[in-house]
Amino acid sequence: MTSCDVPLLKPAWIERMIQLLGDHEIAVPVAGGYHHALAAVYRKNVLRTARRLLDEDRFRPFFLFQKHNTLEVSSAQLSDIDPGLDSLANLNHAQDYLSSLETLGIPLDSEIRKRLGIEPR
Repeated sequence: MTSCDVPLLKPAWIERMIQLLGDHEIAVPVAGGYHHALAAVYRKNVLRTARRLLDEDRFRPFFLFQKHNTLEVSSAQLSDIDPGLDSLANLNHAQDYLSSLETLGIPLDSEIRKRLGIEPR
């Protein structure tokens, strides 16, 4: 299962992360100085801790990484399957959505551009 705001997550990325997980409970990619929790893989036993942290209003994923045996995966370990690290793209705004469509080579018609508030080219 993954989040809906990382739509460029590649199946090969997930497979590599699972391979790298080994005996760890979490494998999280680190790129640009950030831990990318939405592109990480987690063992099921992490869920109990995640629920407890949420109950404590401790929402940052890094709290979870501190409590479990976590492997930090460098972008170099993933760049052969995703050279542009597109799997880390997090879509939160209309411009993010537009950029991802352009990355995928999907053109936007004028009606969609209008709804997103994007100027025509």
